[in-house]
Amino acid sequence: MKKNLTMMVILTIMSVCTTSVFAQFAGGAGTVSSPYQIANRQQLEAVRDNLSKCFVLVADIDLAGANWTPIGGQNEATGFTGVFDGNNHLITNLTIDTVAPVADSMLYLALFSVVNAGATIKNVHLFGGSITVQPSVGRTTVGSIVGYANTYGTGSGAIYIEKCSSNLVLLNDKATGNIYTGGIVGDVTVNSTGQAVNITVSGCAFNGLIVGSYRVGGIAGYFGSAKQGGDAIITNCYVNADIYSTKVLAHYLGGIAPNPSNGSSSGDRGNVYIENCFAAGWIESLKISTDDRVGGIGARLTDPLAAQTATEMLFKNNLSAQDAILGGGSTGRIYASHSSGGLIKLENNYALDSMHVKTFGTHSGTGATNSGTGRSKSIETLKTKAFYEDSLKWNVYEVWDIREGQTLPFHVWESAPVIASAVGPNLAILNVVADGKVAIYKKSKQWVDDTTFEANLTPVRTVNVLAGDFIVPFNTGEVATGDTLVFYTLENNIDNEIFRAPSFGVVAVVGAVADPSGVVVKQLPSTVSLNVYPNPVKETLNVEGLNINEGAVIDIYSTNGQLVSKHVATGNNTTLNVSNLAKGAYV
Repeated sequence: MKKNLTMMVILTIMSVCTTSVFAQFAGGAGTVSSPYQIANRQQLEAVRDNLSKCFVLVADIDLAGANWTPIGGQNEATGFTGVFDGNNHLITNLTIDTVAPVADSMLYLALFSVVNAGATIKNVHLFGGSITVQPSVGRTTVGSIVGYANTYGTGSGAIYIEKCSSNLVLLNDKATGNIYTGGIVGDVTVNSTGQAVNITVSGCAFNGLIVGSYRVGGIAGYFGSAKQGGDAIITNCYVNADIYSTKVLAHYLGGIAPNPSNGSSSGDRGNVYIENCFAAGWIESLKISTDDRVGGIGARLTDPLAAQTATEMLFKNNLSAQDAILGGGSTGRIYASHSSGGLIKLENNYALDSMHVKTFGTHSGTGATNSGTGRSKSIETLKTKAFYEDSLKWNVYEVWDIREGQTLPFHVWESAPVIASAVGPNLAILNVVADGKVAIYKKSKQWVDDTTFEANLTPVRTVNVLAGDFIVPFNTGEVATGDTLVFYTLENNIDNEIFRAPSFGVVAVVGAVADPSGVVVKQLPSTVSLNVYPNPVKETLNVEGLNINEGAVIDIYSTNGQLVSKHVATGNNTTLNVSNLAKGAYV
């Protein structure tokens, strides 16, 4: 039954202009102090024509319905050099489905294809979408946030990719050439002929699924420095994802970055640092090769040689918490192998003691401090704040948080993850930190035939939840016993402070029954609470409410009481086209 919403919201319609750069955006001047404001897809697409400017998202943006063309073009030296602040809004349903048509060419695929010296990408959260590379003769570099971060270009200064997250499905195992795939960035390189500036990836999280080949990593597919004075840095990042390769060749698979590199026989390079990171999930080479290198943090490390005494490769204060690391060749809980005579420095790294490792390489002795395996710790210990504060020396107050005894760490700017205490085919019982939203996905993987492996995250639904224990009912046939579900917290409202960055996915397998007896569950409020934005609005209005039913009717009236527009809600998050309304005030 359709319900008419009765809550009144004052809405101002602005006139629409398209004759200037300013009119391409919702406001701002494109500067650091006054960035261009982005409120819809069209304005996000306009960033492609203003690659050196500054931008900020002022609304969530849904990219469903058409293939996304990455921002920054395909020239490695003429990419984005400005500042893009996602402002902790969600960019949903980014979809790229394409081929690399030209042999030996490189195609960069992500929200941003190429970023150069001076670029900053921050607070960007991609949720629900996929990047798929079809069989092709070219080469492909795939990330979620950035395809290729390099130090070329006319911009100046360091590159920062910080506090970004993604749960995208990245499928990049079909191209025939060498290909890189990274959960956040496909390729991070301080170039030998580029500027001597740092590239830093910090505070980022990947929670999706990756199927790739050659070099595949949870944060970066390739990661290195080839120029002295320019460092490559990954810090305070985490991965909670499954990572697979599907071809018979030399695979480098790493939970954070598979092939960190700053080794050279022809001179000093910059430093490479991976610090304060953790990786969880599953890593597997599905077509085992004796040349495989598979590691929980890195895989094959091309580290400095003895002649490069001024150059450093450092793995410090990291945690490998995967359920399994499987492959041929060399395999290790922290890393698999490194260059002969290299100078890699390993300090204070840890690993889950119950991890299943299929093969060990020469750098994988059990329990050692400075080897490829890391010090062993139980899963119970890894779910305590004391371990991260006392043993790993992480900042558990300003950077990291944890649900004590329940989860692995998450960033303080993320929504707190739910706990799936019981899941059955008819309902799930969730324990929720605060009022908000939870998205439920179904995770699947299978061999279709001997050459085709399919893996996916399929949305089930998004639900509004209240703090405490909360029952989510499933419709008949929606989920089945044995299904693997992933629960992502999309939003928390804690003490009137809304956390909109998604949490990492909590995985649960559907059992034969879930017993809600004894669970006291709060009910959603009976009144509708609306949030409309942007306001004033030009073209597209977003309407959010805690319990707006699909099919509910949203009426817009002029201030003199005349009904001017009717819309049917698609659920708790509904987008309305109001471009046909004249300039004025409405309710």
